[in-house]
Amino acid sequence: MGDRSTDRGGRRSHAALPSGFETRKDAEKRCCILIKRLERRTDDPRSMELASCLRACTAHSRCMLEACPKCLRRFRGNLYREARRIVPKGAEIVTVSMIPEAARVELDALQTVDIPTRVKRYRKSLSRALPPEAMFVGGIDISMNAWHNRDDHWNLHLYGYVILPKGSGVGKRSSCGASTGCPDRDRGG
Repeated sequence: MGDRSTDRGGRRSHAALPSGFETRKDAEKRCCILIKRLERRTDDPRSMELASCLRACTAHSRCMLEACPKCLRRFRGNLYREARRIVPKGAEIVTVSMIPEAARVELDALQTVDIPTRVKRYRKSLSRALPPEAMFVGGIDISMNAWHNRDDHWNLHLYGYVILPKGSGVGKRSSCGASTGCPDRDRGG
């Protein structure tokens, strides 16, 4: 597979990203749009601070914020390259996005969440649900959710990929690619 290739000048470069992957120019454009939107919120010091961080983010001094389109592109590119390194050729991959039971955390209770224990619990649940030859690569995202600017709370989301050997037929198991519990099919859609 090769993690690195050379450009026309013979310099080492990162492995190519897939066709259709967001370009640097696209990420920079999205960043400019986001900065302008944030700077319109002059009454919110957090928006102004984030806009300042995004504006200061350069190729030689990245802000490393997930809110930054330029850094997010870099994170996604690194994820893609690492996945290419560990995923067997021809493997079947299913994207997973789950909000586990008891994922809601009240605003003042986030510091009490024991992430390592939650990760162990999610690993155990996934290992029971998936076939033994499956590999799961992913992580937990913690986001603040609100409904109509009320009922603010934190929510834990589990995101990742289930990787199965070639020929597993995972895509044929149901219309949504899961072996059980396809909400669209259960609703007749």
